[in-house]
Amino acid sequence: MIRFVPDTNVLASATIVKGSIPHQIIQAWLRGEAELATSPVLLQELYSVLSRPRIQKYQWMTPEEVAELFRLLTRLAILASGERRVQVIAADPADDFVLSAAVETQAHYIVSGDHHLLEVKAYQGGRIVTPGEFIEILKHRRQEG
Repeated sequence: MIRFVPDTNVLASATIVKGSIPHQIIQAWLRGEAELATSPVLLQELYSVLSRPRIQKYQWMTPEEVAELFRLLTRLAILASGERRVQVIAADPADDFVLSAAVETQAHYIVSGDHHLLEVKAYQGGRIVTPGEFIEILKHRRQEG
């Protein structure tokens, strides 16, 4: 089973555009096609982002559905302790929390639209890919399966 750490931008995008690639990634996780990993820091960041009125006005999900997604993430995701810290991305140190979660949970992929992360390409055994690349990886695994 492949394990991935989604960046906050991917999870937030899933709540904004129904049927989007980020939404498809969340659906694939909920179907059990991949293991989603995260950390307390990333969940707190997601909660903060999803609580912003400028984000909420664009969400296709109702507030109850967003709350349910957050509950599912806290209950079903593989949760890093947050004790492991890496320092790789000087231009945006907050991105290091995504790398830290991936290292700690031994994720195969980081899924992000953030150019700072994408420029790294791979880190300690995990590849950093766009949502589009990740959905193609999942489709290929389904075809093999």
